[in-house]
Amino acid sequence: MTKPSKTDKQYKNVLELLDPDTRLELLDPDTRLELVDPDTRLELLDLDTRLELLDPDTRLELLDPDTRLELLVSDTRLELLDPDTRLKLVDPDTRLELLDPDTRLELLDPDTRLELLDPDTRLELLDPDTRLELLDPDTILERLDPDTRLELLDPDTIKDYIHKDLLNLS
Repeated sequence: MTKPSKTDKQYKNVLELLDPDTRLELLDPDTRLELVDPDTRLELLDLDTRLELLDPDTRLELLDPDTRLELLVSDTRLELLDPDTRLKLVDPDTRLELLDPDTRLELLDPDTRLELLDPDTRLELLDPDTRLELLDPDTILERLDPDTRLELLDPDTIKDYIHKDLLNLS
């Protein structure tokens, strides 16, 4: 029996890199990272950029297949984009949530990064159109009437109003 030559071994290595049916690369030739999921044959890495397309454990999409925009934060796996609307859910730089994952309501103003919703109560802090404060961020008291958007509290004397209310209670 003849010993396999060096070229035979190289040929076998090349075959291992390609999917036998589709001839898609299974492994990145340089890094040996999986490019295609062996079961589903879905691409795991973008062939050009070598960015991960799917989370290796959950197989959730990390990049939008068409736009190559990040769908999940690579470290935390938080969703960056809403899969249906492609609206940003998380700020790519700060990793702060932009949209509430359940309601898809905006949490932060995309331009100013001011909070639109209270993170705990999910009550609106800013009017989505005018960006005027609806609630006082510290007391969560309404500053604007939710229907008319007229000011309910004087922004400068909020503490005085609260103090008077407390005095009336005692």
